[in-house]
Amino acid sequence: MNKVWIGIVVLGVLAGCAGTQTEGTGGQGGMTPPGDEGVPASSSTGYAAIGDTVTDPNVVLSAITPTIFVRSDRSYELRQQVGTLAITDDPSVWIVTLDGVDVTLNLQSDGNYTGNTGTQEVILAPGRASTGEEVALAYLAYFDTSPDDSAFSQIGFVVAGFNTDPDEVAALRGTVTYRGATSLVMTRGDSNDSYGFGPATFVADFADGTISGEMTLNENGSSAGFEIEPTSITVASTPITGNSFTTEMTIATAGLGIDTVDTAVLDGQFFGANGVAVGGSYYATGTDDGGATTVLLQGGFVVDDAAP
Repeated sequence: MNKVWIGIVVLGVLAGCAGTQTEGTGGQGGMTPPGDEGVPASSSTGYAAIGDTVTDPNVVLSAITPTIFVRSDRSYELRQQVGTLAITDDPSVWIVTLDGVDVTLNLQSDGNYTGNTGTQEVILAPGRASTGEEVALAYLAYFDTSPDDSAFSQIGFVVAGFNTDPDEVAALRGTVTYRGATSLVMTRGDSNDSYGFGPATFVADFADGTISGEMTLNENGSSAGFEIEPTSITVASTPITGNSFTTEMTIATAGLGIDTVDTAVLDGQFFGANGVAVGGSYYATGTDDGGATTVLLQGGFVVDDAAP
């Protein structure tokens, strides 16, 4: 089945569109948008039902994602951005709402979706979907086109889809292994952005009500001189709360070529009927050059229990 995906970093959007799933920031895939903090992604009728997918027309998906704004002087801020994504009957058109403003995004020949508010340009790049398309990962670039010093860009990965009813999560038993992939973008001072991709595995122990994970960045989409070498990301066992979880991560710094990772936080959620998939986004801040250079990392992951 062909898929369409859309992702926004500033707000997080996922959708499905004709094309083949790809790793990284190019190719066709799907993604959903974020909503108010504390409000999980859902269909217009409530929690996920069997057969709900991110490619369904005439529904509104929402999700939250950590966002990173990088200004023209390379300063930055971290914050949550609110947005929703309305899927239309036309798979080449999506409507995203950013800070209360509807932006129409049209499919381009490169497989990405683009739109413009008059002062901001929004680009959503296809990512990866779970096997049953309950949740998707996408890449967002959001550029301020105003001709003054406030110009900024926002970049990163976001997930969206139909979240699982918390009562269904509570009723699950045993241990389930979810497998899939992760993608990450690293902004280091004045340098070019670096991208890493690789496998992700999460294990949910429903008897204990906990989930843990391991992700590895072992592929690279960066230009020469800015490569990310194999890097491990460890998510220690953490409690599942309702249909979601939030925890700190441990990120190895050697493969990233930086000195420290000071803060690393991951937000995850169960998607689909009976929690068949898990998706989430994460961010981290760190330093390099003896603390003189700020490093920003933002990524996302999608895994499911159908993967071998």
